[in-house]
Amino acid sequence: MMRSNCLIMIMLALLLSTPPCSAGGKSKDHSIKEEFLLNLSVHSRKANEVATFAVAEHDHISHANLRLVQILSCTKIFHTDQSGTFALLLLAKDEDDNYRVKKFFARVYQGNLFYQSRYQLQKFESRE
Repeated sequence: MMRSNCLIMIMLALLLSTPPCSAGGKSKDHSIKEEFLLNLSVHSRKANEVATFAVAEHDHISHANLRLVQILSCTKIFHTDQSGTFALLLLAKDEDDNYRVKKFFARVYQGNLFYQSRYQLQKFESRE
């Protein structure tokens, strides 16, 4: 009897600790509720780390010469406790275009693998 009570308590704790999911035939973008979004300060260490990674990875993939100037916004969309996606709006200067400052949108996925944070650039596009 004691063992089954412990199992019931563990199951209740697990059910109460998981975030609720939205149901229905909504598209993927509309299934995320407002409580799963977190607007980060553009001056935070995490926002700077993700933006720097996004620019460096874009430079590496496309052989560009962008340099980060300013982070305009940074939002984290939580998928689970260990993973999420960052949506960034940033300014970067293009060394190949006479150091012209341009606006870019970047989407970076963060997943934890064996307690190590891993980033993956999903999208990097100009917003001009």
